Amino acid sequence: MHNFTIRWYQLLLISSLFLSGIHEMNGQLLIDSVHYKLSFSKYDSLLYRVVSYDSISFQGQLPLLKERAELYLVVCDSVGSNGHFYISQQLTKFASKESSGDVRDRVRTESSWIGRKIWFEIDSVGNRYSYGAEDSLNADVSPGGAFQPNLFFPFKESNHKLGQSWIVESLDDLPENCIPPPLRKQTSIFRSLPTLDTLGALCNQLQYTLTGQGSVQLRYTNGQMLRTNAVIAQFGKMELNRNYLVPHHLFATAEIKLTMKLPDGKELKGIHNLNSNYFLTEIHTQRPKQEFNANTESLKPSKSKQTNKNNRKK
Repeated sequence: MHNFTIRWYQLLLISSLFLSGIHEMNGQLLIDSVHYKLSFSKYDSLLYRVVSYDSISFQGQLPLLKERAELYLVVCDSVGSNGHFYISQQLTKFASKESSGDVRDRVRTESSWIGRKIWFEIDSVGNRYSYGAEDSLNADVSPGGAFQPNLFFPFKESNHKLGQSWIVESLDDLPENCIPPPLRKQTSIFRSLPTLDTLGALCNQLQYTLTGQGSVQLRYTNGQMLRTNAVIAQFGKMELNRNYLVPHHLFATAEIKLTMKLPDGKELKGIHNLNSNYFLTEIHTQRPKQEFNANTESLKPSKSKQTNKNNRKK
């Protein structure tokens, strides 16, 4: 019985060491770690297919259900002498199947956000610096709303043991969601996950839980202002391609509680729930050729019913 207790304790210790990323090989303790980093070269061009499901409801109104499919073109316009990347992004194709009340499965393929080109400056761990837009005067919102999950976000530190957690706080402008850009103050808890093989493409995984507050103010054509505040709860898993050091896939789910302050002083409260998947489908680069596999399903909803900013201190 005594030996059984010792053996059980040894197994428990080994399991705990394994879960913490430490194991023994040839009498030496090794620490398994994961390296998280973004890297782009000038003129890198990436195409992302995004599939999202939205449920939007406001007080006194029928809920709106949407199934969205989008294509986003992401280009590295330049790399600064400090190693920062200047990334431009624009929506190139869009399709949405929408239902509300008696209106079922109405399909839309047009959006004023198509072709709206914005850019932002980031470093190798996602910290944001300056931003801009080709057209910064005309206000508009992306199909996913002002506070939808973003493909690029700060994850700060780059090396972590498997299973290790760390906290990131930031204050970010999000021009890829809206012009003028929403401002989001957030705190995220990250956790490193084991390397994943996605149909031949090795990826470094991480997951995060984000809580934050956001705000954006839009001007109507008649000059009146609409202010929207948001309380954001978000969870996501990111896979970073180990060959190219770019986002390979992102799954994110969010609950966004909205308070809209109307020009007449009244408030309208609502909630936006959404799930999004970003898939890297194409990459064009002048870097040495690497193996790349991608999901290349067409851009169609399924038939199922389902400006510049001065460097902001982080």
